[in-house]
Amino acid sequence: MTGGQTNEALARHVIRASESCTDWMKGYGVRFQPSLGGTLHLGRTNAFFLGGGKALVNTYYQAAERLGVNILYEAEAERLVFDGTRFDHALVNINGSLRKFSARAVVVASGGFESNQAWALKRPGGQCRATS
Repeated sequence: MTGGQTNEALARHVIRASESCTDWMKGYGVRFQPSLGGTLHLGRTNAFFLGGGKALVNTYYQAAERLGVNILYEAEAERLVFDGTRFDHALVNINGSLRKFSARAVVVASGGFESNQAWALKRPGGQCRATS
């Protein structure tokens, strides 16, 4: 999918750090189902969360709400403003109105196309481009 543009250092970090992911996920309420019986060591290499992707996302939203995280939907971050390397505020377009949000930290996320071959192939060159 990346057309050879994978950030190798970042990919290696993700692989090394993945061992602790299930414990972190359980800490936020994600439940796992046991791997299928009779499989060769599948339980050592794969983890299956109970309820699928929708249940996983719902669990994370509930955990974020418990922590006091504000989640904005249908909001477009038009500008992130930094004071040196420290995040200061974001200018966010919500229904045509530009609003300023200040915070100690920010997470900006959007839907991705990396697992959707049809969308990825619409990218210039026919491949998605991974960057760090």
